[in-house]
Amino acid sequence: MGDAANGKKLKDKLILLGLAVLIVAPFAIYWGISRQAPDVAGSGSDLSLLDSGDKLIVSQGLSDDDLDELARFENLEELQLHYSKITDAGMPKIAGCKTLKRLILMSVHVTDNGVAELALLTGLEELVLIGTEGVSNDGLSFLPKLTKLTRFELQQCAGTDNGLAQILSDCPALTHVRLQSIRGLTNAGAKTLANMSGLKWLVLDFCLHINDDGAKHFGALTGLEMLSLHGLDELTDASLPTFAKLKSLKKLELPLHAEFTDDALARLHTELPDCEINR
Repeated sequence: MGDAANGKKLKDKLILLGLAVLIVAPFAIYWGISRQAPDVAGSGSDLSLLDSGDKLIVSQGLSDDDLDELARFENLEELQLHYSKITDAGMPKIAGCKTLKRLILMSVHVTDNGVAELALLTGLEELVLIGTEGVSNDGLSFLPKLTKLTRFELQQCAGTDNGLAQILSDCPALTHVRLQSIRGLTNAGAKTLANMSGLKWLVLDFCLHINDDGAKHFGALTGLEMLSLHGLDELTDASLPTFAKLKSLKKLELPLHAEFTDDALARLHTELPDCEINR
């Protein structure tokens, strides 16, 4: 009975922890970019209460109809749409916010047709797309037209592959790229990304089809300051000398379950004494 009770308590704690993560995650993204305390809008009614001069909107659970309120905000620079219900029908309303510099969109309902509307946001500097499963390379082909775009993040999007790497390599100002759980990205895509000489920040967490053959090209990214490769468990000691060439690295996140030897890791620490190396 004691074991069963303890098991139930542990399960309850894990459920509560999961709920906490769901609640905190949107704001963790927010804090990482802006470092300010957000007011969160959960409906069009909430948006109507905000000052039309606000430069920032953080929201959760908005629908297409709620976005009608965006037309009031003539100085809006940052829009965060967490856990939204937005579809393609709502995307022109976002694209109408011509002053936007930063956009975070979490929606499983947006497709290529909708995301392509963002091509109108020519002043966009940071774009984060999460869970947009209906989006493919075709829908993102407009990205090189955003000549001020310095940061692009795409997480959990099954419709993209190595073609996305080519699109990103054509973006003139990109310095920060996160591609997370993009399973269509392979070693060929990694090679293309390695041509982006201006990159300072590259995250390829859980892009599971990248191994040593892809990672060997990263030695060309000599200006890289942060590299994260969580989940790339097929990496071996063969990749570590490549990482050792990246003398500008300040932080390196290695896959936890990759079979690196202690000696190889020790040599890497010696080669990169000023770099924080984690697994």
